[in-house]
Amino acid sequence: MSQAVHTMSFMDLTLGALPLDLVLLGIITWQTVSGARRGLARVALRLAGMVVGGFAAWLAIPWVVTLGGNGATRIAMVMIVGLGLVVIGGCIGGAIGRSIGGVLERVRLGTVNRLLGAVAGLLASSLMIGLVSSAVSGIGAPWLTQALSSSRVVTVIDGLMPSSLRSTATLWGQSAIDEGLPWVVEALGGVSQEPSLPQVDLETPQLTQAAKSVVRISGPAYACGQEQTGSGFVISDDRVVTNAHVVSGVSEPVVEVPGKPAKSGRITYFDPKADLAVIDVDGLGAPVLPLASAAAVGRGTQGAVQGYPGGGPFTSGPASVMAAGTVDFSGSGPRDVLTLAANVQPGNSGGPLITTDGEIAGVVFAKERSVSNVGYAIPLSDLKPVVQKAPGLTATVSSGSCTTG
Repeated sequence: MSQAVHTMSFMDLTLGALPLDLVLLGIITWQTVSGARRGLARVALRLAGMVVGGFAAWLAIPWVVTLGGNGATRIAMVMIVGLGLVVIGGCIGGAIGRSIGGVLERVRLGTVNRLLGAVAGLLASSLMIGLVSSAVSGIGAPWLTQALSSSRVVTVIDGLMPSSLRSTATLWGQSAIDEGLPWVVEALGGVSQEPSLPQVDLETPQLTQAAKSVVRISGPAYACGQEQTGSGFVISDDRVVTNAHVVSGVSEPVVEVPGKPAKSGRITYFDPKADLAVIDVDGLGAPVLPLASAAAVGRGTQGAVQGYPGGGPFTSGPASVMAAGTVDFSGSGPRDVLTLAANVQPGNSGGPLITTDGEIAGVVFAKERSVSNVGYAIPLSDLKPVVQKAPGLTATVSSGSCTTG
């Protein structure tokens, strides 16, 4: 019965993405035919104009975000300005390309120009779909995230796109998104010099397997007019742990397992003091990560920080424990933490510190404000009690109040 329910849920999501796939295929077909009709010169210069427009949008969006408004208004403003500048740039480039295309026709290179134009139209439309989907997938709107993650067209394009382009697009989308605070802290009397990152093989079977259990979490915090994103990991069947600050003020977090459709979840545990939360996600279908032995985690322990900095794509970075014990943080007081040599970024919050054996050593929750490559993780002593009670947590609880930056 459970398998049937999970299969039906996947089919529903796939069918729900069918209209989006049809629209995207229509756009790709239209652009390919249009490219054949217009020729390479016009398509290439139109694409160049769109790139210039995209750069202008990248410069303009931070200013647009400062105009305020609630979450939905801010997202709409960002998308209108961003897409508007891209379209304007494309129109200007296309007009220049039209003149050059006329010259090519007169020198009998029209057939080659049109053939290459079809290829350029196919590539340009696919690239634009990939960039836009990467930019908006972390916004945290359940219907939008689920539709994009279930789209066959988006999945294929995303798999073919260079990771550097996906990262750039995601960071562009993050201009209108907040991870949720606090994720930057300052330790009193802590590490004073930037540490060197350890040499860790991130492609081992253990770390590769662990990555299958690390999820992206996003959702709107309407009271603060912001969209929040972070990471999490599977601690028991259909249960995900993350930082409380990632989901603070979020009523319906969206959880994405690598390679699977996004799902909406319910918050069943929320402890802002410990900065831990548990999300119940029906039919999650991801493997459970085991806990490391507390005695095996201490100074010198090496592993990886895994998660979705900036809202994606998935990243695994080397990490080592520099110290385990009490740290006094400015503004929040002392707490037991693992001090890490790691490159922790917005969106890593809630993700796991994984040992080289593929086991959970802690929960990443912040980076150091004053020193680069220093992060902090919640130790197993705080995490283990939550993991033990997680399977029995079924009632939805309040996610508290969000915090604006």
